[in-house]
Amino acid sequence: MRSTEPDDIQAALSRLDPGAKVEATPEADGSRIVVEVNGHTHRFSVGSGESALLNYLLTGYVT
Repeated sequence: MRSTEPDDIQAALSRLDPGAKVEATPEADGSRIVVEVNGHTHRFSVGSGESALLNYLLTGYVT
């Protein structure tokens, strides 16, 4: 998956851990992702275009 569309990101990350709360919102140049899991909040920004980190999180492989 290479999309940085917020809905795609939110759906894919939510499937990885059903106990996690995932929110992805659009930004001018990509998406902001907030993941709450096990009492911890993690915030990420992803620019438009390919992201090796996001690809790894979603698929386990870096392209």
